[in-house]
Amino acid sequence: FMNEQARWFSERVRSEVPDSLSDQIVDATRRITGRSPSKEMVTKDLEFIEELQDGLCARQTITSSTHAVEF
Repeated sequence: FMNEQARWFSERVRSEVPDSLSDQIVDATRRITGRSPSKEMVTKDLEFIEELQDGLCARQTITSSTHAVEF
C-alpha cells in the first residue's frame, strides 16, 4: 500500500512539475510539510538523488557484466 501511494505521489509531482528536478523537490516538500524548503535542503536532496542514480547505474552495470560472463 505504501509503495503504491509513494508511486502515485511521485507520478503526480512529475506530471505537474515536469521540467525541473529542483522544482519537483520544492513542490513535493511543500505538499508533504506545508512549507518551502531552504536552498540548502534542495541542494542536499539533489545530491542525494544523484548518489542514488549513480548507485543504480553502477548496480546495473555490474548486473549486466555478470550476465555477460554467464553467457
